[in-house]
Amino acid sequence: MTLKEEKAKRDKFLLEVYKEAKAGAPTSPTSAFFGLEKCKLYNKQTGQFLDYDIKSGGYIIGEQLGLNQTEVDSIVIYFSNRQVGYMSSTSGLGQFSITQLGVRYLESLEKEPYFPIQIHQNNILLGDNSTAQIQQNTLNSNQSQQINHTKENITELLTLLKADITRLNNEKTDDLTLEIENAVKQLDKGKDIKSRLLTIGEIVKDIGIEVFVSLASSPLVNILKPLLGIPA
Repeated sequence: MTLKEEKAKRDKFLLEVYKEAKAGAPTSPTSAFFGLEKCKLYNKQTGQFLDYDIKSGGYIIGEQLGLNQTEVDSIVIYFSNRQVGYMSSTSGLGQFSITQLGVRYLESLEKEPYFPIQIHQNNILLGDNSTAQIQQNTLNSNQSQQINHTKENITELLTLLKADITRLNNEKTDDLTLEIENAVKQLDKGKDIKSRLLTIGEIVKDIGIEVFVSLASSPLVNILKPLLGIPA
């Protein structure tokens, strides 16, 4: 299975969790918890199994998507990692919930990038004093991309970079971590961090963009990379 396929499974699971949470708690889906009880509990006095749906809601959602319990555990652990933060789980992986960051991530997946293409006219003079001109209309040349510097996209970008840093062993990762932490602080204060993102992009390129697998496998990669000054 490729990284892209794994990410698609995670995103699909997260979306289904949100749908169920929204249905159960319309005004506060982040307050809905899903159990991860692997076994049905048996009551000897009544001779019946306890309600499996309540304690194993996470696995039931996984089953509906064709995921086994191990795959569900892996997804919950991934999303609950503090570097990702799309889910919050209790100690021992007994239950989990979607976070507000997870909700914003799902919202960002529904946004389509818009890259306007501009047609430029180039006037070429023939000779020193010639009045003749050749006018060229060039499409897809000298294009101007409107980069969407939304807080959601920047937050997603920084989250993906932090997730990749934990797997790296590079002397430049300390500098990158510091720049990302400063960017998060400035973003929380509502300040423009475009220049800081470009600095982060230079460090990413120095390390090697190919090692940032979380960023590369993101469905928003064509939006996020330009934020760093890196062509999509």
